[in-house]
Amino acid sequence: MTSEIFIDAARGTFEKRTIVVGSLSKAGYMRVRFNGKADYIHRIIWEHVNGPIPKGMHIDHINRIKTDNRIENLRLATPTENARNRAAPVREMTGITWCNRDLKWVVHIRHNGKKKYVGKFLNLDVAKEQQTRMLAIALASSEGVQ
Repeated sequence: MTSEIFIDAARGTFEKRTIVVGSLSKAGYMRVRFNGKADYIHRIIWEHVNGPIPKGMHIDHINRIKTDNRIENLRLATPTENARNRAAPVREMTGITWCNRDLKWVVHIRHNGKKKYVGKFLNLDVAKEQQTRMLAIALASSEGVQ
Protein backbone atom coordinates (compact mmCIF):
# COMPACT_ATOMS: atom_id res chain seq x y z
CA MET A 1 0.00 0.00 0.00
CA THR A 2 1.09 3.52 -0.72
CA SER A 3 -0.27 6.85 0.42
CA GLU A 4 -0.62 9.97 -1.68
CA ILE A 5 -1.55 13.54 -0.83
CA PHE A 6 -4.33 15.09 -2.93
CA ILE A 7 -4.84 18.85 -2.97
CA ASP A 8 -7.95 20.40 -4.51
CA ALA A 9 -7.07 24.09 -4.73
CA ALA A 10 -10.49 25.04 -6.14
CA ARG A 11 -12.29 23.52 -3.16
CA GLY A 12 -9.51 24.28 -0.69
CA THR A 13 -9.25 20.68 0.52
CA PHE A 14 -6.25 18.59 1.41
CA GLU A 15 -6.41 14.85 2.03
CA LYS A 16 -4.27 11.77 2.33
CA ARG A 17 -5.50 8.68 0.46
CA THR A 18 -4.20 5.14 0.77
CA ILE A 19 -4.04 3.25 -2.50
CA VAL A 20 -3.87 -0.53 -2.75
CA VAL A 21 -1.74 -1.37 -5.77
CA GLY A 22 -2.40 -5.09 -6.12
CA SER A 23 -0.89 -8.42 -5.22
CA LEU A 24 1.37 -10.99 -6.79
CA SER A 25 -0.34 -13.99 -8.42
CA LYS A 26 1.05 -17.50 -7.99
CA ALA A 27 2.44 -17.23 -11.52
CA GLY A 28 4.39 -14.07 -10.57
CA TYR A 29 2.21 -11.42 -12.26
CA MET A 30 0.76 -8.36 -10.49
CA ARG A 31 -3.05 -8.38 -10.18
CA VAL A 32 -5.50 -5.70 -9.10
CA ARG A 33 -9.25 -5.31 -8.77
CA PHE A 34 -10.20 -2.78 -11.45
CA ASN A 35 -13.71 -1.84 -12.61
CA GLY A 36 -15.17 -4.53 -10.37
CA LYS A 37 -13.07 -7.46 -11.59
CA ALA A 38 -9.63 -8.89 -10.86
CA ASP A 39 -7.22 -8.50 -13.76
CA TYR A 40 -3.51 -8.48 -14.50
CA ILE A 41 -1.90 -5.04 -14.34
CA HIS A 42 0.00 -5.53 -17.61
CA ARG A 43 -3.29 -6.14 -19.47
CA ILE A 44 -4.91 -3.04 -17.92
CA ILE A 45 -1.92 -0.88 -18.85
CA TRP A 46 -1.83 -2.24 -22.42
CA GLU A 47 -5.55 -1.62 -22.93
CA HIS A 48 -5.35 1.86 -21.40
CA VAL A 49 -2.67 2.87 -23.93
CA ASN A 50 -3.56 0.76 -27.00
CA GLY A 51 -7.22 -0.24 -26.67
CA PRO A 52 -8.72 -3.74 -26.36
CA ILE A 53 -6.51 -6.80 -26.71
CA PRO A 54 -7.59 -8.76 -29.80
CA LYS A 55 -9.12 -12.18 -29.12
CA GLY A 56 -6.48 -14.90 -28.97
CA MET A 57 -3.60 -12.49 -28.41
CA HIS A 58 -1.39 -12.19 -25.31
CA ILE A 59 0.52 -9.32 -23.73
CA ASP A 60 4.17 -10.32 -23.47
CA HIS A 61 6.78 -8.90 -21.09
CA ILE A 62 9.69 -8.27 -23.48
CA ASN A 63 12.41 -8.52 -20.81
CA ARG A 64 10.72 -11.57 -19.18
CA ILE A 65 10.32 -9.75 -15.84
CA LYS A 66 6.68 -10.38 -14.95
CA THR A 67 6.44 -7.40 -12.61
CA ASP A 68 7.94 -4.88 -15.07
CA ASN A 69 4.71 -3.40 -16.43
CA ARG A 70 6.12 -0.31 -18.15
CA ILE A 71 4.39 0.12 -21.52
CA GLU A 72 7.75 -0.01 -23.34
CA ASN A 73 8.28 -3.50 -21.88
CA LEU A 74 4.92 -4.81 -23.11
CA ARG A 75 4.06 -6.08 -26.59
CA LEU A 76 1.13 -7.74 -28.29
CA ALA A 77 2.06 -11.35 -29.09
CA THR A 78 0.55 -14.56 -30.35
CA PRO A 79 0.54 -17.44 -27.85
CA THR A 80 3.48 -18.96 -29.77
CA GLU A 81 5.50 -15.73 -29.66
CA ASN A 82 4.74 -15.35 -25.95
CA ALA A 83 5.84 -18.94 -25.24
CA ARG A 84 9.08 -18.40 -27.21
CA ASN A 85 9.94 -15.45 -24.98
CA ARG A 86 9.70 -17.43 -21.75
CA ALA A 87 12.86 -17.99 -19.78
CA ALA A 88 14.50 -21.30 -20.63
CA PRO A 89 14.22 -23.97 -17.94
CA VAL A 90 17.20 -23.99 -15.60
CA ARG A 91 17.78 -27.73 -15.69
CA GLU A 92 21.57 -27.72 -15.86
CA MET A 93 21.75 -26.09 -12.43
CA THR A 94 20.96 -28.70 -9.83
CA GLY A 95 20.06 -27.00 -6.57
CA ILE A 96 19.11 -23.59 -8.04
CA THR A 97 15.46 -22.79 -8.66
CA TRP A 98 13.41 -19.64 -9.30
CA CYS A 99 10.89 -18.56 -6.64
CA ASN A 100 7.99 -16.66 -8.28
CA ARG A 101 6.64 -15.50 -4.92
CA ASP A 102 9.87 -13.83 -3.80
CA LEU A 103 11.22 -13.11 -7.29
CA LYS A 104 14.60 -14.58 -6.29
CA TRP A 105 16.82 -17.57 -7.05
CA VAL A 106 16.78 -20.20 -4.26
CA VAL A 107 19.98 -22.16 -3.69
CA HIS A 108 20.44 -25.53 -1.98
CA ILE A 109 23.39 -27.87 -1.87
CA ARG A 110 23.43 -31.61 -1.23
CA HIS A 111 26.20 -32.82 1.06
CA ASN A 112 26.57 -36.19 2.77
CA GLY A 113 23.11 -37.14 1.49
CA LYS A 114 21.42 -34.12 3.08
CA LYS A 115 19.89 -31.12 1.36
CA LYS A 116 21.04 -27.82 2.89
CA TYR A 117 19.54 -24.40 2.25
CA VAL A 118 22.06 -21.75 1.15
CA GLY A 119 19.89 -18.68 0.54
CA LYS A 120 17.87 -16.55 -1.89
CA PHE A 121 19.50 -14.24 -4.42
CA LEU A 122 18.26 -11.64 -6.91
CA ASN A 123 21.04 -12.37 -9.39
CA LEU A 124 21.57 -15.81 -10.99
CA ASP A 125 25.36 -15.35 -11.22
CA VAL A 126 25.55 -14.54 -7.50
CA ALA A 127 23.38 -17.60 -6.76
CA LYS A 128 25.78 -19.83 -8.74
CA GLU A 129 28.81 -18.29 -7.00
CA GLN A 130 27.30 -18.86 -3.54
CA GLN A 131 26.39 -22.45 -4.40
CA THR A 132 29.95 -23.14 -5.62
CA ARG A 133 31.41 -21.47 -2.52
CA MET A 134 29.21 -23.46 -0.12
CA LEU A 135 29.96 -26.74 -1.93
CA ALA A 136 33.70 -26.03 -1.61
CA ILE A 137 33.33 -25.24 2.11
CA ALA A 138 31.28 -28.40 2.68
CA LEU A 139 33.78 -30.53 0.77
CA ALA A 140 36.75 -29.02 2.65
CA SER A 141 35.08 -29.57 6.02
CA SER A 142 34.31 -33.22 5.24
CA GLU A 143 37.95 -33.77 4.22
CA GLY A 144 39.16 -32.15 7.43
CA VAL A 145 40.53 -29.06 5.65
CA GLN A 146 39.80 -25.74 7.37
